[in-house]
Amino acid sequence: MNRRTSLKLIVLSLVLIIFAMGQQGCGSCLSFLDFEKPRVIITPTNGSVVSGSTTIQVKANDTFGVVKMELFIDNVLVQTYFSSSFIYQWNTGSLTYGSSHSIQVKAYDNAGNIGIATVVVTIGSKWTFMVYMNGDNNLESYGYLDLDLEEMKQVGSSNGVNIIVQLDRYGNTGCWRYKVNQGSLEILQTLLELDSGSPDTLRDFANWAIANFPAQHYALIIWNHGNGWRLRTLETRGISFDDTSGTYINSVKLKQAINNISHRIDILGMDACLMAMVEVAYQVRDNVDYLVGSQESEPGNGWPYNTILSALVNNPTMSPREFASQIVDKYVASYSSGVTQSALDLSMINSLVNSCNSLARVLINNMGNYRNTILNAISNSQYYDYNDYRDLYNFAQNLQYYISNPFIQDAANDVMSEVQSLVIRERHSSSGGVGNSHGVSIWLPYSLQDFSNYQNLDFATDTHWDEFLQTLYQ
Repeated sequence: MNRRTSLKLIVLSLVLIIFAMGQQGCGSCLSFLDFEKPRVIITPTNGSVVSGSTTIQVKANDTFGVVKMELFIDNVLVQTYFSSSFIYQWNTGSLTYGSSHSIQVKAYDNAGNIGIATVVVTIGSKWTFMVYMNGDNNLESYGYLDLDLEEMKQVGSSNGVNIIVQLDRYGNTGCWRYKVNQGSLEILQTLLELDSGSPDTLRDFANWAIANFPAQHYALIIWNHGNGWRLRTLETRGISFDDTSGTYINSVKLKQAINNISHRIDILGMDACLMAMVEVAYQVRDNVDYLVGSQESEPGNGWPYNTILSALVNNPTMSPREFASQIVDKYVASYSSGVTQSALDLSMINSLVNSCNSLARVLINNMGNYRNTILNAISNSQYYDYNDYRDLYNFAQNLQYYISNPFIQDAANDVMSEVQSLVIRERHSSSGGVGNSHGVSIWLPYSLQDFSNYQNLDFATDTHWDEFLQTLYQ
């Protein structure tokens, strides 16, 4: 028997003895053989950029088991765990943008060995403000695109706010991605001609911006003033018209794009006409916290990006709810007449949709007695550039005013109450025919033209609103 074989037998014998002793409560005897330190894996990895509520995941491996782990952030012990893995939620909201911080974990095994792993991460921005700027249509000739870019450059990105634009022009082959700095546009990417009327293009831009400019909060603005839309037929209602490709993003495709964005969107802004509708809000509810848009058609100048972005850059720690409200205020303040803007809390959209469904069912059940009165309530409700878009709250008000039926009264009152919960901020001009605006519109047509397209919407699928309209116009 050679020397190496003898050594193996001795080690094996010791292992068997220690194992037997361990069965009798001598676990500490493992220390005679265990010289290996636990191996620790930390996520996020070294060099990562983090923001907001950051998930720290840790797992340790050891042949004889890990008995304890300690988590240190910037050399301060923040938590002790008696396990081989853990998850910790680290709130980085109060930390300075661009600052570096260490995450260290010490893992202890049964033999007293200590494994240590350390990663260093950087705090990302508070906000990334993404503008999907589709000027590949007749808006190019009006100069609105360049005007809004100039407004953005007046403010520019800051340590706490990234302003990122994807620009598609009409008559120019190509597409550009910029970081907007004060006084200049920094070209990040030059792309081949893209179809800005495709939901995939919108999704890809948002995912690229999120990956390259991580932040605690994300605002995605779809820039496409309503001039082009108003020239279209009823069948092409939507947003982001690309005249080169002859395409646009309807509400069904909008849901497809938004739901495939890699991170939840804090604010979805519609710098476009007539988009503050219950049908639109319900389409994007699954991946958006707040929707900001106008019930009425927008003037050509659209959003005042200089005042909106100044508010954000001067106070980047503001919450999405606060910023959404600021957008509403800055927009309406920039015009003297005929404008609306509202911010919708989409955590409340399901409750409003349920109340609309209940109202629709009550109206169907009482249609024989009140058809003409319901039509009168519609015709006297606040309308907008398309007069089949009516203010939902004002319609419910009119039902209460014209109809004494207690079931209709209660259902209408529920709708009004839920509108007030959904709309966290609403402003409209004191002149210009929008005085009965309350923040969210609904489709109340005079006929069933375009009805088959309407039935593709989630709102129509999940409620009896389309059945109500069918019954109304039988």
